Amino acid sequence: MVNLNVNLLDFINNIMNHRQLWIKTFGPIPKDINGRSLEIHHIDGNHSNNIIENLQLVTIEEHYKIHESQGDYSACALISKRMNLPPDHSSKIQLGKKRPGIGGVKKGTVPWNKGKKNCFSNQTIDKMKTIRKNKIHSSKLNKELVTKIRNDFNNHEQIDGVGIIQKNGIPMTQARAYAKKYAKEYNITTNNLYSIITGKSWKF
Repeated sequence: MVNLNVNLLDFINNIMNHRQLWIKTFGPIPKDINGRSLEIHHIDGNHSNNIIENLQLVTIEEHYKIHESQGDYSACALISKRMNLPPDHSSKIQLGKKRPGIGGVKKGTVPWNKGKKNCFSNQTIDKMKTIRKNKIHSSKLNKELVTKIRNDFNNHEQIDGVGIIQKNGIPMTQARAYAKKYAKEYNITTNNLYSIITGKSWKF
């Protein structure tokens, strides 16, 4: 069993989707004046990047405007359906347009709570401060720790579930199974641990 005493906060659960992660971190998602649940926008445009710093709470109208300003018309089409706009609206905004790649310019977007007071409870604010204070960065790793992680992996017996076909059609590898099982104990993300033990990062 891996036993590593690192004073970091592990707040990411890669199995969760973005809404579940937000609820776990900040509590129930508020509703707008029309009683519609607020939406969660991925700041960097990567929907698989569900770390809490990459999530932004917005109204559906704000969500639409963000993607419209970025030229992300495919996303606008999907959001317009949730807004119950006329069917031909989606066709018009996508006419001759292509969805940009993941990422892109995100500067200038205005958070839903900018300039507003008492948007979060004191408990939620304390959670946000703790997350920012203990935010995990790969730069906090060092050669000694990475070496220990790789030694632990190399000396570990086979984990249950290796070889099982995943949803993406690829068999579960020992490295992936190990990363999912022990990332929390190392206080790093599953993807970060997987990159370390497979040599995709920290090459020395």
